[in-house]
Amino acid sequence: MGGDASLNGKGVDERGIPLKSDYPPLPIPVLYIGFTLVSLAISLGIAFAVYELGPTTKYDAKITLLASYDLGWVYLGLFVVKLALLSININLGISRQKSKVNVPDQQVYKVYTPEG
Repeated sequence: MGGDASLNGKGVDERGIPLKSDYPPLPIPVLYIGFTLVSLAISLGIAFAVYELGPTTKYDAKITLLASYDLGWVYLGLFVVKLALLSININLGISRQKSKVNVPDQQVYKVYTPEG
């Protein structure tokens, strides 16, 4: 193929797969859990600021309504879904790091061409 010659010397092997992963050298679970905790801290900070600086009686009425319908389990369910997605993304990140298939490349294909 004519395009293969342009890939030589650019950090890829003869099949076009990168020689190293774009992920940093730290463990993938630490990386993904760290990102999740940072986004959680930012979200909780914004929620706290909105609650404290806004009409708290209005917010308390909505929270009381949710509590009266016993809907706290819905929020717990959303948190469990978030944890499930985190575990899926950690698994995906580990697989990407080992296979050296970097984001946004989601698949690696092997092209079969006839001899000659």
